[in-house]
Amino acid sequence: MSTRRSVAIAPPSIRDNTDTESRKFSLAGPATIDTVAANQPYVDPGYAQLNPAYDQPVNVRPVWGLAKPLPRVLRPGMVPTKDELETGAPEEGEAQPPFDIEAGRIEPSLRPDRVAPTLDTIRREREIALIRAYENQHNESPGFSPFGGAAARRTSDAPTVTPSARVRLEEPIEEESSDRSPSAQPQVEPPELSLPEAVAGLKAAKQEDGESRVPYEDAVPLPAYDAEDDEIHNLHTYWSIIRLRLREPLAELLGITVQYTLGFSANLSMTVSRGTAGAGDTGMWAWGLATMLAIYVAGGISGAHLNPAISLMLYIYRGFPLSKVPIYVAAQMLGAVLATLISFGIFQPGLFALMHDGQSSLQQQSVQPLHQHTGMAHIASDLTLPPSYIFTVLSNFLTFPRSPWVSVPVAFFTEFTATCLLTISVLALGDDTNAPPGAGMNAFIVGLLITMLGMSFGSVTGLAMNPVRDFGPRVTMLLLGYGTPSTLFGDGYWFKVNWLGPIMGAIFGGFLYDAAIFVGGESPVNYPSRRMRRAARKWRKRWKVRMGWNGRVKTGKAQK
Repeated sequence: MSTRRSVAIAPPSIRDNTDTESRKFSLAGPATIDTVAANQPYVDPGYAQLNPAYDQPVNVRPVWGLAKPLPRVLRPGMVPTKDELETGAPEEGEAQPPFDIEAGRIEPSLRPDRVAPTLDTIRREREIALIRAYENQHNESPGFSPFGGAAARRTSDAPTVTPSARVRLEEPIEEESSDRSPSAQPQVEPPELSLPEAVAGLKAAKQEDGESRVPYEDAVPLPAYDAEDDEIHNLHTYWSIIRLRLREPLAELLGITVQYTLGFSANLSMTVSRGTAGAGDTGMWAWGLATMLAIYVAGGISGAHLNPAISLMLYIYRGFPLSKVPIYVAAQMLGAVLATLISFGIFQPGLFALMHDGQSSLQQQSVQPLHQHTGMAHIASDLTLPPSYIFTVLSNFLTFPRSPWVSVPVAFFTEFTATCLLTISVLALGDDTNAPPGAGMNAFIVGLLITMLGMSFGSVTGLAMNPVRDFGPRVTMLLLGYGTPSTLFGDGYWFKVNWLGPIMGAIFGGFLYDAAIFVGGESPVNYPSRRMRRAARKWRKRWKVRMGWNGRVKTGKAQK
């Protein structure tokens, strides 16, 4: 089966078959191949030549997200170092371990001291077999060594770059003239550089400066994903070059803007209509369907995390690059602010009409817990607008204890539990060895999951399950003058409940799923303890170099 995107066409043997006895009539629909062909788009001849990214191989890059099964990547704790491998390697005269290691057949025992040596031997033999297979696969490459540095690991075959993926650095070249002096240097046109070649040059320069970009440092080098070497891009304009570097955060920004605009608008619609546009579970369904749509918008590009807690959890347990976490969080925060502005701008006249009609007293009763639990007792003295109107507006954007019996510990545990269940479900849907849904169904099921969680826990806190779900609107309301820093942020509810609850719940939920079900080696739960410590040391060392702490420490010691 081809790995490239193409139009599916039924083979002639099926299309031309006129034998009615061989046809199967079923309520399940047409044959699979007919269904695939019917759902493929029409493509003009020559389209792929002008837009080569459309015809690139599928799964060319890992996408950590909610739209399809999560990628399987190599991480530092999985890969042995040269010393570890040589320590466990058999001598020349010893029998070589078999290539196919049956790792699951050990003595059933709950005593770690009895099975630990066997587990260590099985893991070592599996790693030795992997390295030998990898080395045999590259024997034709001159000078190849599995323990080589970054230069040895760099393949010599340059990626195929289409004309649309090239960036030409053009400079005017003077025409030759007969009176030009012999000493004049002829101007040479700069070479035509592809984007992957330019990026590779930057990486080489950084390595020469001492900043290592090798994923595993002293670990055994194995092939890992490198976007610049594999992806094909359509570079039509200058903006396309900018978008190439910011495509993932832009997709995350657009996805969360769509999600929150629809969710906040559903809340406001029920408020300004005085309940005639829906009530109760209407908002839960709206948020669930908005989440589904946001995943369809951004799932194939950024993964549609839509949540800093999910981004952090995927970094810890599935190898999502840590360098992308800050820009993802920034995009998610900006999307929440934009969505608040959009939805508030649409419904502000309706909110003012509600205030002038004297209907906000009904809303004041429903938001009384907001007055009690979020430090807003003196909001009337801080702002000129009526307190009931302020509470009505804030109740559509902020999460807060919905009943007087909901204390801060209860609110924290609610957010913790809901996010924990969300994380377990997300990892289960993304585990291709479990029971993943069919193609395109992940987003739909996650939408139903958000609806169900809202129905279960929404009556307690409003259910953020997401730090930016509450923090972004708080910042926006502060900028719009619907509160002061002391009233919106003074009591710390936004941090103690809406930040710590989802983040700790996501981390704990990931641990529970991996401890109970997941068997992949990329999870730290399945790391050998020795390699966890090694990965932690390398992580600290790498960040000390990035922050410049090593140089300052050495300088201080030298001065002493």
